Amino acid sequence: MNSIIPPALDSRRVTLELTTRLCSKDHLLHGIDDIMKFEHSEDCELQRYGRKIISLTEVARSTLKRLKVELYLFVACSEDLLPFKSAYFKLLLFIERRKHAFGSDLNDRISHLLDPLYTRFVICCGGVDPRAQLGIEGLPAPPEIPAAWKSTIQPVVPATAVSSAQQDAASDIMLPPDAFERRKKRLAQLGNFIKDQSARKLRLARLRRLMKANAANPGGKRLVPQQFATDIRPILRLDTK
Repeated sequence: MNSIIPPALDSRRVTLELTTRLCSKDHLLHGIDDIMKFEHSEDCELQRYGRKIISLTEVARSTLKRLKVELYLFVACSEDLLPFKSAYFKLLLFIERRKHAFGSDLNDRISHLLDPLYTRFVICCGGVDPRAQLGIEGLPAPPEIPAAWKSTIQPVVPATAVSSAQQDAASDIMLPPDAFERRKKRLAQLGNFIKDQSARKLRLARLRRLMKANAANPGGKRLVPQQFATDIRPILRLDTK
């Protein structure tokens, strides 16, 4: 009877010991089993220890990733790592079933943990079903696999068998030889235009500063640098319109 009593997570020592086990490959399965002891706890108990349960689950996930366990339902697992992956997904199913009992402030963290359960990705390879490999009941149903994806061998079509229609379709999407050169020229023109506009804005800004300085000192010598002499007349015409 004592073997199914959940750990006393209100004790700092117990929590640290459980965290240490979850960080070790040798004791990881025992640590996950300890968390699973909350599976049949009352809702109030899950709400009380919910934050620590989720944190411990995240520790287990980090350890599994460090051990190179692919935590996805569409990836097959090696035999030596399979017990760890199976135990972790059992833990996720427990959290998924009882997630209503956890505090609402944990919703985002719980959703992130449960993402691997709801994947719609499918890999058909090698004749191994990654879901069946785990040996777990209650996993979400896999997505429907189109019949065309289930064939494992595709005939090789010789190059001479390519129809003329396919060749014509390929030629339709091929760019003409000079297309890249024309595009290069257009990009160069655009770059020069942007440079000219930037230089013009800089000249206008300098001219405005000079005009403000002259207006502030009407009796003094006018400040008109030689480099702005060619720009003054067109600018003044713009301002008088």
